[in-house]
Amino acid sequence: VERHKYAQSRLWDAKKDAYTEIVAHLNGVHKDVQYTLDRLFDPDIDPQPYIESKEFNDDATEHWRRISALNATLDNSSLIASEEFKSAFEQWRVDFIAYDIDDDPRRVATVQSDAMNKHKPALIRLAKDELVAAPKRIN
Repeated sequence: VERHKYAQSRLWDAKKDAYTEIVAHLNGVHKDVQYTLDRLFDPDIDPQPYIESKEFNDDATEHWRRISALNATLDNSSLIASEEFKSAFEQWRVDFIAYDIDDDPRRVATVQSDAMNKHKPALIRLAKDELVAAPKRIN
């Protein structure tokens, strides 16, 4: 019985770590998307100089680095994450890249923002639901 409790506790710890890291990456991606939206849709500033700048390219590189890290974290946690979570995450991925490669950066940012706003709350809820059933700690 004690061995089973210990194994359950270790599994819960692994889930907590995985979901915490996934949510942290989601928050970072969401922050990137919001920053880009703010820059591209500021009514007082023409977005074209930003779009053509090195800063925009650097921001985009960092944004895709975060997305890659998010995807890698989920892939590395595939044995721990629930099927429901993985399915919801896959739907986020589909909606997040539902644009053409040649689309205007403002359209891309809007599509990504819509996907974050639609899926992030559900993904966080699913992660929390997985962690609610915390096993009793063994001292």
